Amino acid sequence: MKGPGDEDFQDLLTDLYPSPAKEEGTDFQFVGGLEPDLLGEAIIRATLTEPKTAPDYLEQVFRDAESATIENGFVILGRLSVWASKQTGPWIEKFLDVATLQRALPAFKAALSLGASTAEGSLGMLLATALRRTHGAEKLAPLIAHRVPNSTVSLRELAVWATSSLDRVLPVACDDESTLAGRARIKNNLGNRLSALGRREDALSATEEAVETYRTLVKTRPDAFLPDLATSLDNLGNQLEALGRREDALSATEEAVETFRTLAQARPDAFLPTLASSLSNLGKQLGALGRREDALSATEEAVGTYRTLAQAQLDAFLPDLATSLNNFGMMLRALGRWEDALSAIEEAGETYRTLAQARPDAFLPNLAGVLNNLGLMLGELGRLENALSATKEAVEMYRTLVKARPDAFLPDLAASLNNLGNELRALGRWEDALSVTEEAVEMCRTLAQARPDAFLPNMATSLINLGRQLGVVGRWEGALSATEEAVETYRTLVKARPDAFLPDLATSLDNLGNQLE
Repeated sequence: MKGPGDEDFQDLLTDLYPSPAKEEGTDFQFVGGLEPDLLGEAIIRATLTEPKTAPDYLEQVFRDAESATIENGFVILGRLSVWASKQTGPWIEKFLDVATLQRALPAFKAALSLGASTAEGSLGMLLATALRRTHGAEKLAPLIAHRVPNSTVSLRELAVWATSSLDRVLPVACDDESTLAGRARIKNNLGNRLSALGRREDALSATEEAVETYRTLVKTRPDAFLPDLATSLDNLGNQLEALGRREDALSATEEAVETFRTLAQARPDAFLPTLASSLSNLGKQLGALGRREDALSATEEAVGTYRTLAQAQLDAFLPDLATSLNNFGMMLRALGRWEDALSAIEEAGETYRTLAQARPDAFLPNLAGVLNNLGLMLGELGRLENALSATKEAVEMYRTLVKARPDAFLPDLAASLNNLGNELRALGRWEDALSVTEEAVEMCRTLAQARPDAFLPNMATSLINLGRQLGVVGRWEGALSATEEAVETYRTLVKARPDAFLPDLATSLDNLGNQLE
Protein backbone atom coordinates (compact mmCIF):
# COMPACT_ATOMS: atom_id res chain seq x y z
CA MET A 1 0.00 0.00 0.00
CA LYS A 2 1.39 3.38 -1.03
CA GLY A 3 -0.52 5.70 1.29
CA PRO A 4 -3.80 7.58 1.73
CA GLY A 5 -4.54 7.59 -1.99
CA ASP A 6 -4.19 3.83 -2.28
CA GLU A 7 -7.55 2.01 -2.56
CA ASP A 8 -6.27 -0.88 -0.45
CA PHE A 9 -5.28 1.58 2.27
CA GLN A 10 -8.73 3.19 2.15
CA ASP A 11 -10.38 -0.22 2.35
CA LEU A 12 -8.25 -1.06 5.38
CA LEU A 13 -9.30 2.16 7.13
CA THR A 14 -12.98 1.58 6.47
CA ASP A 15 -12.63 -1.95 7.84
CA LEU A 16 -10.85 -0.70 10.96
CA TYR A 17 -13.15 2.29 11.51
CA PRO A 18 -16.49 1.43 9.90
CA SER A 19 -18.88 4.24 9.16
CA PRO A 20 -22.47 3.87 10.42
CA ALA A 21 -23.70 4.07 6.81
CA LYS A 22 -22.72 5.01 3.30
CA GLU A 23 -23.69 8.42 1.99
CA GLU A 24 -27.01 7.94 0.24
CA GLY A 25 -26.76 7.57 -3.53
CA THR A 26 -23.01 6.81 -3.58
CA ASP A 27 -20.75 3.81 -3.27
CA PHE A 28 -18.26 5.75 -1.17
CA GLN A 29 -17.83 4.69 2.46
CA PHE A 30 -16.66 7.27 4.94
CA VAL A 31 -14.13 6.33 7.62
CA GLY A 32 -15.96 6.23 10.94
CA GLY A 33 -14.90 8.18 14.00
CA LEU A 34 -12.72 6.72 16.74
CA GLU A 35 -14.68 5.64 19.80
CA PRO A 36 -13.26 6.63 22.19
CA ASP A 37 -11.11 9.24 20.45
CA LEU A 38 -8.09 9.13 22.75
CA LEU A 39 -6.11 11.57 20.63
CA GLY A 40 -8.97 14.06 20.59
CA GLU A 41 -9.44 13.72 24.33
CA ALA A 42 -5.72 14.28 24.90
CA ILE A 43 -5.93 17.48 22.85
CA ILE A 44 -8.91 18.64 24.93
CA ARG A 45 -7.01 17.92 28.13
CA ALA A 46 -3.99 19.83 26.85
CA THR A 47 -6.21 22.78 25.91
CA LEU A 48 -7.92 22.91 29.30
CA THR A 49 -4.62 22.69 31.19
CA GLU A 50 -2.92 25.34 29.06
CA PRO A 51 -2.28 28.38 31.30
CA LYS A 52 -3.41 30.75 28.57
CA THR A 53 -6.82 29.03 28.27
CA ALA A 54 -9.60 31.26 29.62
CA PRO A 55 -11.17 30.07 32.90
CA ASP A 56 -14.61 30.11 31.28
CA TYR A 57 -13.44 28.26 28.16
CA LEU A 58 -15.96 25.41 28.56
CA GLU A 59 -18.77 27.91 28.97
CA GLN A 60 -17.71 29.67 25.78
CA VAL A 61 -17.65 26.37 23.90
CA PHE A 62 -21.06 25.22 25.13
CA ARG A 63 -22.90 28.55 25.32
CA ASP A 64 -26.39 28.13 23.84
CA ALA A 65 -25.59 24.47 23.03
CA GLU A 66 -28.39 21.94 22.70
CA SER A 67 -28.88 19.19 25.28
CA ALA A 68 -27.31 16.52 23.04
CA THR A 69 -24.17 18.61 22.58
CA ILE A 70 -23.85 19.17 26.33
CA GLU A 71 -24.33 15.44 26.90
CA ASN A 72 -21.49 14.73 24.47
CA GLY A 73 -19.32 17.19 26.36
CA PHE A 74 -19.99 15.33 29.61
CA VAL A 75 -19.16 12.03 27.90
CA ILE A 76 -15.74 13.37 26.91
CA LEU A 77 -15.11 14.84 30.37
CA GLY A 78 -16.28 11.57 31.93
CA ARG A 79 -13.82 9.58 29.82
CA LEU A 80 -11.03 11.98 30.74
CA SER A 81 -11.85 11.50 34.43
CA VAL A 82 -10.86 7.83 34.15
CA TRP A 83 -7.19 8.62 33.49
CA ALA A 84 -6.91 12.25 34.66
CA SER A 85 -9.34 12.47 37.57
CA LYS A 86 -7.53 15.19 39.55
CA GLN A 87 -7.55 17.56 36.59
CA THR A 88 -10.95 16.66 35.21
CA GLY A 89 -12.91 16.75 38.48
CA PRO A 90 -12.81 20.55 38.87
CA TRP A 91 -13.83 21.03 35.22
CA ILE A 92 -16.86 18.78 35.67
CA GLU A 93 -17.78 20.52 38.93
CA LYS A 94 -17.59 23.97 37.37
CA PHE A 95 -19.49 22.88 34.27
CA LEU A 96 -22.28 21.48 36.48
CA ASP A 97 -22.40 24.32 38.99
CA VAL A 98 -23.09 26.99 36.38
CA ALA A 99 -26.49 25.45 35.57
CA THR A 100 -27.00 22.30 37.62
CA LEU A 101 -30.72 21.84 37.07
CA GLN A 102 -30.43 22.33 33.31
CA ARG A 103 -27.33 20.15 32.87
CA ALA A 104 -28.11 17.35 35.33
CA LEU A 105 -30.04 15.15 32.92
CA PRO A 106 -27.51 15.44 30.07
CA ALA A 107 -24.79 14.61 32.62
CA PHE A 108 -26.82 11.65 33.86
CA LYS A 109 -27.31 10.32 30.32
CA ALA A 110 -23.59 10.68 29.72
CA ALA A 111 -22.79 8.80 32.94
CA LEU A 112 -25.17 6.02 31.90
CA SER A 113 -23.48 5.66 28.52
CA LEU A 114 -20.01 5.62 30.10
CA GLY A 115 -21.05 2.61 32.17
CA ALA A 116 -21.01 0.55 28.98
CA SER A 117 -17.24 0.96 28.72
CA THR A 118 -15.87 1.52 32.24
CA ALA A 119 -16.59 1.18 35.94
CA GLU A 120 -14.22 4.08 36.63
CA GLY A 121 -14.66 7.78 36.20
CA SER A 122 -16.08 10.34 38.57
CA LEU A 123 -18.95 11.89 36.60
CA GLY A 124 -21.74 10.11 38.48
CA MET A 125 -20.22 10.88 41.88
CA LEU A 126 -19.68 14.55 41.03
CA LEU A 127 -23.22 14.85 39.70
CA ALA A 128 -24.59 13.45 42.97
CA THR A 129 -22.55 16.02 44.92
CA ALA A 130 -23.83 18.86 42.75
CA LEU A 131 -27.45 17.77 43.11
CA ARG A 132 -27.16 17.46 46.90
CA ARG A 133 -26.23 21.12 47.20
CA THR A 134 -28.70 22.48 44.62
CA HIS A 135 -32.05 23.81 45.80
CA GLY A 136 -34.94 22.28 43.90
CA ALA A 137 -32.96 19.33 42.57
CA GLU A 138 -35.43 16.89 44.17
CA LYS A 139 -37.76 17.38 41.22
CA LEU A 140 -35.24 15.50 39.07
CA ALA A 141 -35.11 12.50 41.43
CA PRO A 142 -37.99 10.55 39.82
CA LEU A 143 -36.36 10.96 36.39
CA ILE A 144 -33.08 9.53 37.70
CA ALA A 145 -34.00 7.00 40.40
CA HIS A 146 -35.82 4.58 38.13
CA ARG A 147 -33.17 4.68 35.41
CA VAL A 148 -30.11 3.87 37.52
CA PRO A 149 -29.30 0.19 36.92
CA ASN A 150 -29.58 -2.18 39.87
CA SER A 151 -25.97 -3.22 39.29
CA THR A 152 -23.62 -0.26 38.92
CA VAL A 153 -20.37 1.02 40.37
CA SER A 154 -20.08 4.53 38.98
CA LEU A 155 -23.67 5.60 39.75
CA ARG A 156 -23.96 4.36 43.33
CA GLU A 157 -23.83 7.81 44.97
CA LEU A 158 -26.33 9.14 42.45
CA ALA A 159 -28.67 6.24 43.18
CA VAL A 160 -28.56 7.00 46.91
CA TRP A 161 -29.24 10.71 46.32
CA ALA A 162 -32.20 10.01 44.01
CA THR A 163 -33.77 7.35 46.23
CA SER A 164 -33.26 9.43 49.39
CA SER A 165 -34.88 12.40 47.64
CA LEU A 166 -37.93 10.31 46.78
CA ASP A 167 -38.14 9.26 50.42
CA ARG A 168 -37.99 12.85 51.70
CA VAL A 169 -40.87 14.13 49.57
CA LEU A 170 -43.35 11.49 50.76
CA PRO A 171 -45.93 12.69 53.33
CA VAL A 172 -44.76 11.84 56.83
CA ALA A 173 -48.01 11.84 58.79
CA CYS A 174 -50.03 9.79 56.35
CA ASP A 175 -50.99 6.16 56.79
CA ASP A 176 -53.16 5.42 53.77
CA GLU A 177 -52.25 2.22 51.95
CA SER A 178 -50.84 3.85 48.85
CA THR A 179 -48.47 6.10 50.78
CA LEU A 180 -47.36 3.30 53.09
CA ALA A 181 -46.66 1.01 50.13
CA GLY A 182 -44.72 3.74 48.36
CA ARG A 183 -42.64 4.46 51.43
CA ALA A 184 -41.90 0.77 51.98
CA ARG A 185 -40.82 0.32 48.36
CA ILE A 186 -38.52 3.35 48.52
CA LYS A 187 -37.03 2.29 51.87
CA ASN A 188 -36.34 -1.19 50.51
CA ASN A 189 -34.60 0.26 47.46
CA LEU A 190 -32.71 2.74 49.61
CA GLY A 191 -31.42 -0.07 51.80
CA ASN A 192 -29.96 -1.80 48.76
CA ARG A 193 -28.42 1.40 47.43
CA LEU A 194 -26.85 2.29 50.79
CA SER A 195 -25.50 -1.22 51.17
CA ALA A 196 -23.77 -0.94 47.79
CA LEU A 197 -21.87 2.08 49.15
CA GLY A 198 -20.80 0.21 52.28
CA ARG A 199 -23.10 2.24 54.53
CA ARG A 200 -24.21 -0.89 56.35
CA GLU A 201 -25.94 0.54 59.42
CA ASP A 202 -27.92 3.05 57.37
CA ALA A 203 -28.86 0.27 54.94
CA LEU A 204 -30.10 -1.91 57.77
CA SER A 205 -32.21 0.90 59.22
CA ALA A 206 -33.92 1.57 55.88
CA THR A 207 -34.60 -2.10 55.21
CA GLU A 208 -35.94 -2.74 58.71
CA GLU A 209 -38.43 0.07 58.18
CA ALA A 210 -39.48 -1.46 54.85
CA VAL A 211 -40.04 -4.86 56.48
CA GLU A 212 -42.04 -3.37 59.34
CA THR A 213 -44.27 -1.41 56.93
CA TYR A 214 -44.86 -4.40 54.67
CA ARG A 215 -45.82 -6.53 57.71
CA THR A 216 -48.48 -3.96 58.48
CA LEU A 217 -49.77 -3.97 54.92
CA VAL A 218 -49.79 -7.77 54.72
CA LYS A 219 -52.20 -7.98 57.66
CA THR A 220 -54.97 -6.42 55.60
CA ARG A 221 -54.00 -7.44 52.05
CA PRO A 222 -51.66 -10.44 52.01
CA ASP A 223 -52.19 -11.26 48.34
CA ALA A 224 -51.02 -7.80 47.32
CA PHE A 225 -48.05 -7.33 49.66
CA LEU A 226 -46.69 -10.75 50.62
CA PRO A 227 -44.22 -10.79 47.69
CA ASP A 228 -42.91 -7.37 48.70
CA LEU A 229 -42.53 -8.48 52.30
CA ALA A 230 -40.55 -11.53 51.18
CA THR A 231 -38.28 -9.38 49.01
CA SER A 232 -37.57 -6.96 51.84
CA LEU A 233 -36.90 -9.87 54.22
CA ASP A 234 -34.39 -11.30 51.76
CA ASN A 235 -32.65 -7.92 51.63
CA LEU A 236 -32.81 -7.66 55.42
CA GLY A 237 -30.98 -10.97 55.65
CA ASN A 238 -28.21 -9.61 53.46
CA GLN A 239 -27.91 -6.41 55.51
CA LEU A 240 -27.76 -8.33 58.79
CA GLU A 241 -25.16 -10.72 57.40
CA ALA A 242 -23.01 -7.78 56.29
CA LEU A 243 -22.98 -6.58 59.91
CA GLY A 244 -22.06 -10.00 61.28
CA ARG A 245 -25.48 -10.70 62.81
CA ARG A 246 -25.55 -14.16 61.31
CA GLU A 247 -28.37 -15.78 63.28
CA ASP A 248 -30.69 -12.84 62.70
CA ALA A 249 -29.75 -12.88 59.02
CA LEU A 250 -30.57 -16.56 58.76
CA SER A 251 -33.96 -16.07 60.41
CA ALA A 252 -34.95 -13.32 57.98
CA THR A 253 -33.77 -15.23 54.92
CA GLU A 254 -35.45 -18.47 55.99
CA GLU A 255 -38.74 -16.57 56.26
CA ALA A 256 -38.16 -15.11 52.80
CA VAL A 257 -37.42 -18.55 51.32
CA GLU A 258 -40.48 -20.10 52.94
CA THR A 259 -42.70 -17.30 51.61
CA PHE A 260 -41.28 -17.41 48.09
CA ARG A 261 -41.58 -21.19 48.01
CA THR A 262 -45.29 -20.92 48.75
CA LEU A 263 -45.72 -18.18 46.15
CA ALA A 264 -43.74 -20.12 43.53
CA GLN A 265 -45.89 -23.18 43.97
CA ALA A 266 -48.92 -21.14 42.93
CA ARG A 267 -47.21 -18.95 40.33
CA PRO A 268 -43.84 -20.40 39.29
CA ASP A 269 -43.28 -18.03 36.35
CA ALA A 270 -43.54 -15.03 38.65
CA PHE A 271 -41.70 -16.25 41.75
CA LEU A 272 -39.16 -18.94 40.83
CA PRO A 273 -36.50 -16.26 40.17
CA THR A 274 -36.96 -14.65 43.58
CA LEU A 275 -37.02 -18.07 45.26
CA ALA A 276 -33.71 -18.94 43.59
CA SER A 277 -32.16 -15.65 44.75
CA SER A 278 -33.26 -16.24 48.33
CA LEU A 279 -31.97 -19.81 48.24
CA SER A 280 -28.56 -18.58 47.09
CA ASN A 281 -28.46 -16.10 49.99
CA LEU A 282 -29.66 -18.79 52.37
CA GLY A 283 -26.79 -21.02 51.30
CA LYS A 284 -24.22 -18.33 52.10
CA GLN A 285 -25.71 -17.69 55.52
CA LEU A 286 -25.91 -21.36 56.43
CA GLY A 287 -22.30 -21.78 55.35
CA ALA A 288 -21.22 -18.83 57.52
CA LEU A 289 -22.77 -20.61 60.51
CA GLY A 290 -20.97 -23.87 59.78
CA ARG A 291 -24.03 -25.74 58.48
CA ARG A 292 -22.20 -26.86 55.36
CA GLU A 293 -24.46 -29.67 54.12
CA ASP A 294 -27.58 -27.51 54.46
CA ALA A 295 -25.74 -24.68 52.73
CA LEU A 296 -24.82 -26.94 49.83
CA SER A 297 -28.41 -28.15 49.46
CA ALA A 298 -29.84 -24.64 49.30
CA THR A 299 -27.20 -23.39 46.87
CA GLU A 300 -27.52 -26.45 44.65
CA GLU A 301 -31.27 -25.86 44.38
CA ALA A 302 -30.59 -22.23 43.44
CA VAL A 303 -28.18 -23.28 40.68
CA GLY A 304 -30.65 -25.82 39.30
CA THR A 305 -33.45 -23.25 39.25
CA TYR A 306 -31.33 -20.61 37.55
CA ARG A 307 -30.13 -23.10 34.92
CA THR A 308 -33.74 -23.80 34.03
CA LEU A 309 -34.58 -20.09 33.93
CA ALA A 310 -31.48 -19.25 31.86
CA GLN A 311 -32.41 -21.83 29.25
CA ALA A 312 -35.58 -19.88 28.55
CA GLN A 313 -34.24 -16.32 29.11
CA LEU A 314 -30.45 -16.33 28.94
CA ASP A 315 -29.82 -12.58 29.08
CA ALA A 316 -32.16 -12.11 32.03
CA PHE A 317 -30.80 -14.87 34.27
CA LEU A 318 -27.17 -15.48 33.25
CA PRO A 319 -25.78 -13.07 35.90
CA ASP A 320 -27.86 -14.75 38.62
CA LEU A 321 -26.70 -18.18 37.46
CA ALA A 322 -23.08 -17.03 37.67
CA THR A 323 -23.58 -15.69 41.20
CA SER A 324 -25.20 -18.91 42.38
CA LEU A 325 -22.43 -20.98 40.74
CA ASN A 326 -19.83 -18.94 42.60
CA ASN A 327 -21.62 -19.56 45.90
CA PHE A 328 -22.10 -23.22 45.01
CA GLY A 329 -18.39 -23.60 44.34
CA MET A 330 -17.49 -22.19 47.74
CA MET A 331 -19.95 -24.56 49.46
CA LEU A 332 -18.38 -27.51 47.62
CA ARG A 333 -14.94 -26.31 48.69
CA ALA A 334 -16.04 -26.20 52.34
CA LEU A 335 -16.98 -29.87 52.04
CA GLY A 336 -13.70 -30.86 50.42
CA ARG A 337 -15.09 -31.49 46.92
CA TRP A 338 -12.23 -29.59 45.28
CA GLU A 339 -12.63 -30.55 41.64
CA ASP A 340 -16.38 -29.96 41.61
CA ALA A 341 -15.82 -26.63 43.34
CA LEU A 342 -13.25 -25.57 40.76
CA SER A 343 -15.57 -26.50 37.90
CA ALA A 344 -18.41 -24.39 39.29
CA ILE A 345 -16.20 -21.37 39.97
CA GLU A 346 -14.53 -21.58 36.56
CA GLU A 347 -17.94 -21.54 34.90
CA ALA A 348 -18.92 -18.52 37.00
CA GLY A 349 -15.64 -16.80 36.08
CA GLU A 350 -16.06 -17.35 32.35
CA THR A 351 -19.60 -16.01 32.52
CA TYR A 352 -18.71 -12.90 34.49
CA ARG A 353 -15.71 -12.15 32.29
CA THR A 354 -18.03 -12.08 29.27
CA LEU A 355 -20.57 -9.96 31.14
CA ALA A 356 -17.93 -7.53 32.45
CA GLN A 357 -16.48 -7.03 28.98
CA ALA A 358 -19.90 -5.89 27.79
CA ARG A 359 -20.92 -3.99 30.95
CA PRO A 360 -17.96 -3.29 33.25
CA ASP A 361 -19.89 -0.84 35.39
CA ALA A 362 -22.38 -3.57 36.28
CA PHE A 363 -20.22 -6.66 36.58
CA LEU A 364 -16.59 -5.77 37.35
CA PRO A 365 -17.02 -6.31 41.12
CA ASN A 366 -18.59 -9.72 40.47
CA LEU A 367 -15.71 -10.72 38.21
CA ALA A 368 -13.19 -9.62 40.84
CA GLY A 369 -14.98 -11.71 43.48
CA VAL A 370 -15.03 -14.83 41.33
CA LEU A 371 -11.36 -14.38 40.39
CA ASN A 372 -10.48 -14.17 44.07
CA ASN A 373 -12.30 -17.45 44.75
CA LEU A 374 -10.77 -19.02 41.65
CA GLY A 375 -7.29 -18.15 42.87
CA LEU A 376 -8.13 -19.69 46.24
CA MET A 377 -9.31 -22.92 44.62
CA LEU A 378 -6.40 -23.21 42.20
CA GLY A 379 -3.94 -22.67 45.05
CA GLU A 380 -5.51 -25.42 47.12
CA LEU A 381 -5.24 -27.77 44.13
CA GLY A 382 -1.53 -26.99 43.73
CA ARG A 383 -1.85 -24.94 40.53
CA LEU A 384 0.12 -22.11 42.09
CA GLU A 385 1.05 -20.02 39.06
CA ASN A 386 -2.54 -20.04 37.80
CA ALA A 387 -3.74 -19.18 41.31
CA LEU A 388 -1.35 -16.25 41.53
CA SER A 389 -2.47 -14.91 38.16
CA ALA A 390 -6.17 -15.01 39.09
CA THR A 391 -5.67 -13.43 42.50
CA LYS A 392 -3.37 -10.68 41.22
CA GLU A 393 -6.04 -9.75 38.69
CA ALA A 394 -8.65 -9.61 41.46
CA VAL A 395 -6.37 -7.43 43.62
CA GLU A 396 -5.77 -5.00 40.77
CA MET A 397 -9.52 -4.68 40.16
CA TYR A 398 -10.26 -4.12 43.85
CA ARG A 399 -7.48 -1.53 44.16
CA THR A 400 -9.12 0.42 41.37
CA LEU A 401 -12.56 0.11 42.97
CA VAL A 402 -11.28 1.06 46.44
CA LYS A 403 -9.80 4.36 45.25
CA ALA A 404 -13.24 5.88 44.80
CA ARG A 405 -15.33 3.77 47.19
CA PRO A 406 -13.30 2.36 50.11
CA ASP A 407 -16.32 1.72 52.32
CA ALA A 408 -17.79 -0.59 49.69
CA PHE A 409 -14.69 -2.46 48.52
CA LEU A 410 -12.00 -2.38 51.23
CA PRO A 411 -13.16 -5.70 52.78
CA ASP A 412 -12.89 -7.38 49.39
CA LEU A 413 -9.43 -5.96 48.76
CA ALA A 414 -8.26 -7.15 52.18
CA ALA A 415 -9.54 -10.68 51.48
CA SER A 416 -7.82 -10.78 48.09
CA LEU A 417 -4.54 -9.50 49.55
CA ASN A 418 -4.76 -12.21 52.18
CA ASN A 419 -5.08 -14.88 49.50
CA LEU A 420 -2.33 -13.27 47.42
CA GLY A 421 0.03 -13.47 50.38
CA ASN A 422 -0.59 -17.19 50.76
CA GLU A 423 0.05 -17.83 47.08
CA LEU A 424 3.27 -15.79 47.06
CA ARG A 425 4.49 -17.71 50.12
CA ALA A 426 3.72 -21.05 48.45
CA LEU A 427 5.83 -19.94 45.46
CA GLY A 428 8.76 -19.02 47.69
CA ARG A 429 8.35 -15.27 47.29
CA TRP A 430 8.49 -14.75 51.04
CA GLU A 431 9.21 -11.04 51.31
CA ASP A 432 6.47 -10.19 48.82
CA ALA A 433 4.11 -12.49 50.73
CA LEU A 434 4.88 -10.76 54.00
CA SER A 435 4.35 -7.29 52.54
CA VAL A 436 0.85 -7.94 51.14
CA THR A 437 -0.20 -9.91 54.25
CA GLU A 438 0.84 -7.05 56.53
CA GLU A 439 -1.26 -4.75 54.34
CA ALA A 440 -4.22 -7.14 54.66
CA VAL A 441 -3.86 -7.30 58.47
CA GLU A 442 -3.78 -3.51 58.73
CA MET A 443 -6.97 -3.24 56.67
CA CYS A 444 -8.73 -5.96 58.66
CA ARG A 445 -7.80 -4.29 61.96
CA THR A 446 -9.34 -1.04 60.77
CA LEU A 447 -12.48 -2.82 59.61
CA ALA A 448 -12.79 -4.87 62.82
CA GLN A 449 -12.41 -1.80 65.03
CA ALA A 450 -15.41 -0.23 63.31
CA ARG A 451 -17.52 -3.39 62.96
CA PRO A 452 -16.18 -6.25 65.11
CA ASP A 453 -19.15 -8.55 64.54
CA ALA A 454 -18.61 -8.39 60.80
CA PHE A 455 -14.82 -8.37 60.52
CA LEU A 456 -13.21 -10.07 63.52
CA PRO A 457 -13.20 -13.39 61.60
CA ASN A 458 -11.37 -11.72 58.71
CA MET A 459 -8.82 -10.22 61.08
CA ALA A 460 -8.20 -13.58 62.73
CA THR A 461 -7.64 -15.24 59.36
CA SER A 462 -5.19 -12.56 58.28
CA LEU A 463 -3.31 -12.87 61.60
CA ILE A 464 -2.94 -16.62 61.08
CA ASN A 465 -1.43 -15.99 57.67
CA LEU A 466 0.80 -13.22 59.03
CA GLY A 467 2.14 -15.64 61.64
CA ARG A 468 3.02 -18.10 58.89
CA GLN A 469 4.71 -15.44 56.72
CA LEU A 470 6.76 -14.11 59.64
CA GLY A 471 7.81 -17.63 60.59
CA VAL A 472 9.03 -18.38 57.07
CA VAL A 473 11.37 -15.34 57.12
CA GLY A 474 12.64 -16.24 60.60
CA ARG A 475 10.89 -13.53 62.60
CA TRP A 476 9.79 -15.98 65.30
CA GLU A 477 8.69 -13.55 67.99
CA GLY A 478 6.48 -11.62 65.58
CA ALA A 479 5.06 -14.89 64.24
CA LEU A 480 4.22 -16.08 67.75
CA SER A 481 2.56 -12.77 68.67
CA ALA A 482 0.36 -12.77 65.55
CA THR A 483 -0.69 -16.40 66.03
CA GLU A 484 -1.47 -15.91 69.73
CA GLU A 485 -3.71 -12.96 68.85
CA ALA A 486 -5.45 -15.11 66.23
CA VAL A 487 -6.03 -17.89 68.77
CA GLU A 488 -7.54 -15.47 71.29
CA THR A 489 -9.78 -13.97 68.62
CA TYR A 490 -11.00 -17.41 67.53
CA ARG A 491 -11.65 -18.40 71.17
CA THR A 492 -13.96 -15.40 71.42
CA LEU A 493 -15.70 -16.29 68.15
CA VAL A 494 -16.13 -19.95 69.13
CA LYS A 495 -17.99 -19.03 72.29
CA ALA A 496 -20.76 -17.51 70.18
CA ARG A 497 -20.63 -19.79 67.12
CA PRO A 498 -18.77 -23.07 67.69
CA ASP A 499 -20.02 -24.72 64.49
CA ALA A 500 -18.64 -21.91 62.38
CA PHE A 501 -15.28 -21.28 64.06
CA LEU A 502 -14.07 -24.46 65.81
CA PRO A 503 -12.17 -25.63 62.69
CA ASP A 504 -10.40 -22.25 62.50
CA LEU A 505 -9.53 -22.36 66.20
CA ALA A 506 -8.09 -25.85 65.76
CA THR A 507 -5.94 -24.64 62.85
CA SER A 508 -4.68 -21.64 64.78
CA LEU A 509 -3.85 -23.79 67.81
CA ASP A 510 -1.94 -26.19 65.58
CA ASN A 511 0.07 -23.28 64.17
CA LEU A 512 0.70 -21.97 67.68
CA GLY A 513 1.96 -25.35 68.80
CA ASN A 514 4.40 -25.52 65.90
CA GLN A 515 5.75 -22.07 66.69
CA LEU A 516 6.21 -22.88 70.39
CA GLU A 517 8.31 -25.99 69.65
